[in-house]
Amino acid sequence: MRIGMSAKKTQIIAAAMDAFLQNGFAVSMDHVAERAVVSKQTIYTHFKSKEALFTAIIQERVGAFRLPSEDFNTELSLDNFLVSFAEKYLVHCLSKDSINIFKLIVGEAEKIPTVASIYFKEVLESPTSILQGFFEKQNKIGNLHFPDPRLAAEQFCGMVSQHVFTKALFMPFDLDEEERRTIAKEATKVFLHGHNKLKFWMN
Repeated sequence: MRIGMSAKKTQIIAAAMDAFLQNGFAVSMDHVAERAVVSKQTIYTHFKSKEALFTAIIQERVGAFRLPSEDFNTELSLDNFLVSFAEKYLVHCLSKDSINIFKLIVGEAEKIPTVASIYFKEVLESPTSILQGFFEKQNKIGNLHFPDPRLAAEQFCGMVSQHVFTKALFMPFDLDEEERRTIAKEATKVFLHGHNKLKFWMN
């Protein structure tokens, strides 16, 4: 039985995503066709170029690279939520797929700016947006006042991930559970200490 057009397109996208992640943007369309078990002509019937195929992958599979908001219990206390968030964020951003897709998109950002924009807004900004929403909730219930919840979220995410993510871009690197928890707890301690001091200075 022949595969329908939409099913075949999905099949190509799935195979191409694996091929791009494993081999980078330089992977040949012949290799993609082989993985998808279709002819190269079939790929070009659906996607006019490699750039178009890559764009479709990011548009349709962006959710696979996004930090899922449903993984977080916003009913936790402020400190417990931040520790939990930081641990999960570290697992997410240091995963092999996250590192590979980041390198891939940075390498092609000038050539395919639309893809870079989608990835930035939908993937890189997702942790910040989750945290911003949580901080806005804390403001409403009066646990702690964040004058700029968005900026506070950006700062906390940077404290947690910037050094280790940068390291992982340049060399094989990962953290075990104990190391992730240490980073998460220390970042939370410093962050909340700073905001408590800020509250004192503003009063």
